Amino acid sequence: MKSLVKHFDSNVLGCMLRVIACAVGAVILIVTPAAKAGSIFDDDYVPPKRSEPAKPSPAPVAPSVTPSSSPNAPAPPAVRPPDGTPPVRAVHRQVPDHATRTKLRKLFEEVYAKELKDRTPAGRRKLAESLLDEARKNPEGSPDRFVLLTGAIQSAEEGQSLRICFAAAKILSSEYGTDELATEADAISKAGGDSTPAAFATVSNIEAALDLADQLVEEDDFATAAQVEAVLQRVIGSIPDADLKSDVRNQIREVAAMREATEKVAPAITKLKQSPEDPAANLAVGSYYCFQLGKWGIGLPLLAKSSDPELMKLAGNELAGSAGADAIADGWYEAAPKLAPADSPKALQHAAALYRTALADLTGLRKLAVEKRIDQIPQGRQRRIDLLALFDPATDVIKGNWRMEDGSLLSDSSDEPRVRFPYHPPAEYDFRIEFTRIKGNDNVSQVFTKGGHAVRWAMAAYRNRVCGFEVIDGVNCYDSKTSAKKDKWFAVGKKHSAVLKIRAQSVQAIIDGKLISEWETDDGRGATNPIPIGDDLALGLGTCRSVFAFSEIEVVEVSGPGEMAPPK
Repeated sequence: MKSLVKHFDSNVLGCMLRVIACAVGAVILIVTPAAKAGSIFDDDYVPPKRSEPAKPSPAPVAPSVTPSSSPNAPAPPAVRPPDGTPPVRAVHRQVPDHATRTKLRKLFEEVYAKELKDRTPAGRRKLAESLLDEARKNPEGSPDRFVLLTGAIQSAEEGQSLRICFAAAKILSSEYGTDELATEADAISKAGGDSTPAAFATVSNIEAALDLADQLVEEDDFATAAQVEAVLQRVIGSIPDADLKSDVRNQIREVAAMREATEKVAPAITKLKQSPEDPAANLAVGSYYCFQLGKWGIGLPLLAKSSDPELMKLAGNELAGSAGADAIADGWYEAAPKLAPADSPKALQHAAALYRTALADLTGLRKLAVEKRIDQIPQGRQRRIDLLALFDPATDVIKGNWRMEDGSLLSDSSDEPRVRFPYHPPAEYDFRIEFTRIKGNDNVSQVFTKGGHAVRWAMAAYRNRVCGFEVIDGVNCYDSKTSAKKDKWFAVGKKHSAVLKIRAQSVQAIIDGKLISEWETDDGRGATNPIPIGDDLALGLGTCRSVFAFSEIEVVEVSGPGEMAPPK
């Protein structure tokens, strides 16, 4: 850690100055529509790139008590082995040349002539799903796969489905080296700029746009983030969810504050370049990274050399790891009220994250006091993970014939078909679905994880009559004390919502906004899942002798970030 601090040299400072330039440029871009990048249906298509490639400052290795970064943050372009050898970079295929694209475009238009005639949003979404599915069947890195993926992106743009756009963009980036975030920002500008606000402002699209803006800010790319914000500004009045609308307003306000702080910190960055040990400059730049950007791994070493005795001591203790996470959290919790109003929220959120790290080792009144503090600290926007966007029918179907249709995931009517999503949630989270029974009269289930144990929440089991957790201490949902019974839960053709709230001491099940059942448990022991999905840390869905359409499947992260599951 000392060597990293010592080498906080002109390269890092130069990178900071580029952030300033991005922030200033963003002020202009916020009111300027993104340039159209073309599509695979044009002979001159070129994948979009950001005008100023993201160049994030190299972050020091964070101390063990510092919470990990978001699972949605983009992977680094290279990994340096521990022996110091040059980094190993992914090998990318070349984007097909003009002649190849022209030839394949003609074949594409011949094969999909009928589908291309349907220009309705629903028709375009259906085509996009079909193209993405077909792309996954083609060899990795092949020209055909490139054409199908880029066709899926444009079709999804015209169908206002960012979920499909982003899924295709991720594959394009991994196989052809295209700029994933630029492709996604371009898709938002087109889908959100060319449609009516109400058509674009679905919960899924707005969450995707917010997540992308977070990633761009994480990379210090304020200019491209401004393009995303321009679309959010345009559609904010049409967002149906009040909490989500508030999240958008807060996001725009916070990013504007970051831009302003970036401009204000410029003189201190220049000073630090000239005098790396200057206490006042270290305080200004360290505060900027910790309290504005939330980049504690970069900011803490600077605060440890700052002119503020209390912050210098707190940062030094955290870097040294000499105290427990709860003691370090106490320090930031007590320091937060003394900070400037704009700096206090990030300090409190950092304290909350440290408290969560310490909870497992706390007992008695101390544990209760820490839990109360965590509950009282505003955490800002809780990240929502769109599990439909992560779903791949080629790898995530465990049993049965599941398919995507018009943006929804459909099960079949066999006996207990099921899917698993490649994502491991944090200890506390909400698992939310929206679904409609298409036919049949039996159950739909959410498979969740609690304390490393897989559990099933069964709804409308026993011919549409019983809901409950199972199997708990060998007892099924019908006989369980968690069961709830009535004559008929879900009628054909009616949309419902179900939310599981997994918390430290319990799990609550809510259907259509009403609390149906609660299972009191701190670690999930005694539970077994009767419909295994091959990963006790993942989430899944199941049905039984009924067809259900799932239009929304998401996780709200409560206690911090989850992580992508390893490949099966």
